[in-house]
Amino acid sequence: MEELFKDTFKQLDKLTIRTMTQNQFIEDVFEIAFGDNAINRDFSFEEVVERLQQFSDGSNPILIEDAWNEAEELNTSLRELNDGDLLDCRASLIDRTVTIMKSLEEIGTDE
Repeated sequence: MEELFKDTFKQLDKLTIRTMTQNQFIEDVFEIAFGDNAINRDFSFEEVVERLQQFSDGSNPILIEDAWNEAEELNTSLRELNDGDLLDCRASLIDRTVTIMKSLEEIGTDE
């Protein structure tokens, strides 16, 4: 029975009607990368691909979650420390902020 469904889906895929032309697709991709009317604003294909790659890199949920968790832990730790403790653990706090910055750098938000 499972094979019947797989064969049916394969046949349906072959029958799918394509309603978007190649030029419409390219125009839509340019707009995703650079906004309205981007196709008429002299961006090259390479610039569009680079911009989309930046979006893709920036949406890595694991890196974002790592940065968020580290920042949340740091925030909690800072609230629990008194002034003397802050001075004593300065190096550790700096290390934790560096960890957060590295995670954010990896997702393209270092600028």
